[in-house]
Amino acid sequence: MKHTALFIHLLGFSVWVGSFIAMMICLIYIRKSGSNTEMIQMLNRLQTRLTIIGNSGALLMLISGLILYSLTKTYTLPIYLTAAIGGGTCVFSIWAITFQSNRLSERIKSTSAGKSLTTPITLMNVSSWVVLIGIAVVVGIATR
Repeated sequence: MKHTALFIHLLGFSVWVGSFIAMMICLIYIRKSGSNTEMIQMLNRLQTRLTIIGNSGALLMLISGLILYSLTKTYTLPIYLTAAIGGGTCVFSIWAITFQSNRLSERIKSTSAGKSLTTPITLMNVSSWVVLIGIAVVVGIATR
């Protein structure tokens, strides 16, 4: 059971981080594509799908992390920190990235009104960086 949960945990981690990297690349190209509305719409659909894929990976990590935490026999400070920061990062990721992705999609759909995409893209990048920093902290604690 523990090995299966660990495999699912690492699989979720790979999906989660991979989708974040791909989503950040989409955001860079959305910002750079300027007035090419077809390209922006295509990248918007892609980043929306990547958000769903990334959230699935984060949910897999959250569930398998809870299983791994319950199977742990000794609870040390690094285990507590990894569980708390990792779980908080997963929950923040699911909430914040979904919210920002929906906000960006709505803004892109209404670009005919002349609204700028700078603020939603910046907020999406900030949320992504917060999540990636949380991941780095957890990996640093876990591999200590």
